[in-house]
Amino acid sequence: MTHTQSPGQQIGEQDLDELESLADGWAGRGGMPLEALDGFFSALVVGPDPAPAPAEFLPVAVGDEEQWSDAEEAGRAIGLLMKLWNHVAWRVAQALPDDADESAQAEELGMALMPIVGLPAGEDGAADVQDDPFAGVPADFPLGALWASGFMQGVALREEGWEQWMQADEDLLADMRDVALLGMVDPQQAAEMGVDWEDRYDLEERWQLMASVPALLQDLYLSRIEEAGESPGDGPADGHAGPCLCRSGRTWKPCCDSPTLH
Repeated sequence: MTHTQSPGQQIGEQDLDELESLADGWAGRGGMPLEALDGFFSALVVGPDPAPAPAEFLPVAVGDEEQWSDAEEAGRAIGLLMKLWNHVAWRVAQALPDDADESAQAEELGMALMPIVGLPAGEDGAADVQDDPFAGVPADFPLGALWASGFMQGVALREEGWEQWMQADEDLLADMRDVALLGMVDPQQAAEMGVDWEDRYDLEERWQLMASVPALLQDLYLSRIEEAGESPGDGPADGHAGPCLCRSGRTWKPCCDSPTLH
């Protein structure tokens, strides 16, 4: 599967590929594939305080929390997950490029700020994402559905806080409904949500919604840090010497850089 998102500041392509391979295995044991993990962490990073500690959210992310064969394997897997977390935290804190800026730099930044979503491989085994990422993609492909599903699972971990936010903000409530509909992939889900399956989003509509996600996440991020009295960019860029980005109150090294869950 290819990604429509460029490598970010906090995670490299090699780490991303390794994490995707691990996540494919976790998905078969009740965990999440990479796209869903990105949505899951996005909800946790921008959501209401307090953010869940890794001991709470990692079992949701990887499924069987006892699957590690040894501490080294656990440390590597958790380290990759936290690199993704750090990347999401970096992503939502960046200033969005101006819509009028057509420079290559602005385009590159815009793609880097997009959620990680997957496209089906082409007939040759790889989608041509450089010329046209949607070439050969079926019109009914559920683009972003896994991301939306992961995001809503993150919301569920702090349901009360999110409910309070949505009750106070009708626009956010509408945005969250769009995200929920983005995760709808079959008629049964449509019936459970009380919507007409024929009104489901097509590929173009799904892409437009995913393209609006960076602005939504940044708005939520700024609202959260304002409520918490924080400043944008709080915490060191390398994430090792200062407060851990899981917001546990501990520093990174003995916290999420350790294979021992807290």
